[in-house]
Amino acid sequence: MLDRFSITDEDWQQTPASVQTAFTSLYHQLLMLELRSEVYERQLAELRQQICGAHLSETFKQWLVEVKSQQKLGRHCSNRRPRYSSSGIKWAMQG
Repeated sequence: MLDRFSITDEDWQQTPASVQTAFTSLYHQLLMLELRSEVYERQLAELRQQICGAHLSETFKQWLVEVKSQQKLGRHCSNRRPRYSSSGIKWAMQG
């Protein structure tokens, strides 16, 4: 515990008991806050992944709708072929 704060054993022994008690209490609070912080960091990372996944999923859905729409348009256009007549090119539906 003391090494973390660069406190030598000699300095600690010369520190009044009331200060040692206060320091120890604050140190334990610090440890608890660090543990909570780690938990919150993990939860935040999980939430970011979920949000990213949901965003990607929504983006993929939008892309899929666009592709399907283009495919329908492509099929509609591919069913049309030019028909030549004496008055010029006209479009006629196949099938």
